[in-house]
Amino acid sequence: MESGVLVMAFCRFSDEDYGCDLYIYEDTDGGYVTHVASFRYDWKPPKPSPYDFDYMKKAHEKTWKAQLKKYHEKLKHARQVTIGLPFDGHTFWDEDVEEVIERVVLLHDLGYQVPEWVVTALKNEQEDIDRATEALETGQSPIWEL
Repeated sequence: MESGVLVMAFCRFSDEDYGCDLYIYEDTDGGYVTHVASFRYDWKPPKPSPYDFDYMKKAHEKTWKAQLKKYHEKLKHARQVTIGLPFDGHTFWDEDVEEVIERVVLLHDLGYQVPEWVVTALKNEQEDIDRATEALETGQSPIWEL
């Protein structure tokens, strides 16, 4: 990866407290990469309560660190179980966002765990690409206020 290149992940295995079977990100050479998990965690005892990711607020930092430590302790004892679906452990490369969305829907329909917000994030990415393309085609700056 080139120095200074930011690669944005649309979702990671650890999202939803390790409840996501996909890791999707934009490839630095173009296109999008989707990794499919080959296992999930079987939480026995039950999965710990989610912790607050608002660690940027100093007042919450101590509490967040304590929750994170407790969570990771339980994670060490969670058993890894094979998912058992056709694309376990596979990696896919798609040329554009529409292809990624189709793949995500297919994988979800097959039984892979995919948070609902993943497709929304991908659709937002496509909207941003469409706006930038339109701006370039009309001679405007493709940079807009965030």
